[in-house]
Amino acid sequence: MKRWLLALCLGVSFSVCADDVKLIPVYTPKPIFPVELRDAGIAGATRVQFTVHSNGSVTGINILKSDNPLFSKASKKAVKQWKFKPWEVTAQRPASVGVVIPMIFAFGNSRQLPMDINAVLAKLPCTRVNTQVAERNLHKPEKQLHELSVFSYVSRYLSEGILTKQLSAAERVTLQAEFARAIPQIVERCGENPGAFYADQMPERVRALL
Repeated sequence: MKRWLLALCLGVSFSVCADDVKLIPVYTPKPIFPVELRDAGIAGATRVQFTVHSNGSVTGINILKSDNPLFSKASKKAVKQWKFKPWEVTAQRPASVGVVIPMIFAFGNSRQLPMDINAVLAKLPCTRVNTQVAERNLHKPEKQLHELSVFSYVSRYLSEGILTKQLSAAERVTLQAEFARAIPQIVERCGENPGAFYADQMPERVRALL
């Protein structure tokens, strides 16, 4: 069994070529972003392993890595439905192909954030920050604070959101740096005041732009 690595973001189709085999998707519905995580402004990803057989069916679905059990469940549910174009098995074409893909659950795509991401960030409670920090401390202590979605989305908003039409590149870089320096203090304040709003703990200039 041969193995390839595919990259998949929500809603993006794909195909893979190797030797004389080409995996051509016939039906690959995208995973559904869990509502509770979307409403909380929580993004993440999974790494899914599965086998595609020459008849186009998919078996052996396994979650190798996941940022949240709900993302795992959504990824599995989607891949169970997937079908690929069948191929003829020959000396050059194996009977099955092992595949590993990352599935990214994010707001918008790499080019543009949704216009309402600032509204989500503005009303996010400190409890969400505390939960992500606690999970990071418990399961992924090597993960940097700025990599947590509650912080990475603010950085993305400052660099890719509607601010691109309001502020110069230099001004956005300055704001991103100011926000990055404030992250430890934000974590501390949210820990002390779980009932407060996340945005209220941000630097004033960043908070004013949400």
